[in-house]
Amino acid sequence: MKTTYLQFCKLGLAALTGLVTVSACKKDKNDQPAAPNYLLTAIHQDGEPIDSFTYNSNQQLDRLYSYYTTAGYEEYRQFEYDANGRCVRVKHIDARDGDLLGKDTLVYNNRDFTVYTEDDDEPFEIENGLSFKVGNDGITLVGSKDTITMSTGRRRVDYIEIIYSGGNLSSFKAVEYSFSPTTNSVNSNTATYSFTYDNRRSGLQWIAKHNPYASHLLNTAVVDSPIFPGGRNNIAGIKYIWGTETFTDVEEYTVTNTYDAASGYVATQAISAGGSEQVVIGFRYQKAE
Repeated sequence: MKTTYLQFCKLGLAALTGLVTVSACKKDKNDQPAAPNYLLTAIHQDGEPIDSFTYNSNQQLDRLYSYYTTAGYEEYRQFEYDANGRCVRVKHIDARDGDLLGKDTLVYNNRDFTVYTEDDDEPFEIENGLSFKVGNDGITLVGSKDTITMSTGRRRVDYIEIIYSGGNLSSFKAVEYSFSPTTNSVNSNTATYSFTYDNRRSGLQWIAKHNPYASHLLNTAVVDSPIFPGGRNNIAGIKYIWGTETFTDVEEYTVTNTYDAASGYVATQAISAGGSEQVVIGFRYQKAE
């Protein structure tokens, strides 16, 4: 997570930070979160709204609003579910005029799924499917580690690999590699995030467990860093390593959490680097109906 990200990019997609005490959220014998008594409704950055959440009658995520301005949110994603409660479609909509900006369709193979995206061309064109592998704790692989070789000799690899420990996301690695035979050049970038956690229960685990794709969108499409993983507990520290074939940068952040007395969820997260506070994330909740 770069300092420029903390200063200028909205923090929003996998809110790993919401936490729940035993009184706020029960768990079943498989350690799956039961429906919480409180649901996350908004995320703020330094006091300004950055994301908003609404839910359907089954307490499934219905809409994820993003890109807040003084005139309101500019966009939202509408989630649709099948009879088994799986997210099967996401519509990306302009909140200002209702125009459809894009649509994702999810095709499942047991827990794994492939996302086929229709972009906003006229007419819409379906882009190549993006594969997701899902384990007990959430998404474990986005894309493929296989090297794709073009007829021109160009090669590329793009994937995200996620490792869990104790129900929490311990490591998030994004890899991008490309080779051009015409210039004999290599472009290689790897970003790795590792996390430490508190011992309090995470409220956003409810979203991440029941709609892994929404958690992925919150961390990649709505934001550009995986600071909201939605695991069992809440981030207490972040280590970020970014490297190319010739350069490596390492940054470490401390996260100080406060908790909401009524819900037991996290209320604020102050993210600091080198003793200097970079950003404060705030969370708003409402009692579930």
